[in-house]
Amino acid sequence: MTIWVAASSGDGTYTLRASVQLWTHNAERTMHWAKHGELTRMVRRTFCVLAKQAQIPALRSVHITAQPHQKRGRLADPGAHQPAVKAAIDGLVDARVLPDDSGAYVASLSHLPPLRALGSTDELELTLRVGV
Repeated sequence: MTIWVAASSGDGTYTLRASVQLWTHNAERTMHWAKHGELTRMVRRTFCVLAKQAQIPALRSVHITAQPHQKRGRLADPGAHQPAVKAAIDGLVDARVLPDDSGAYVASLSHLPPLRALGSTDELELTLRVGV
């Protein structure tokens, strides 16, 4: 099952949530380069399409909060899923929501501790709050 949700609260906050495979820094260390590329492309493409579907306008500065939802295993540490989060943010750049993912446009990036996924797949949720 694929879950894609895009919502705008009308106050400059956008939430994107997608069913994607998560991986951690530790897993990435021993992952074959082809597998790493496949996972990165999938997450990047998913969040690019999702941002376009949500019609998020070009933003000059955002505060991003990442909330992973793990389907199995011991819940990872906050920030452990950074490789998947980075790929999702790159997807926002591909969708032209952000000109770049540098500190000039990403005012802050927060990693919330993973929650247990209720469905049958991992999910990643990004909340974008328009910065000043």
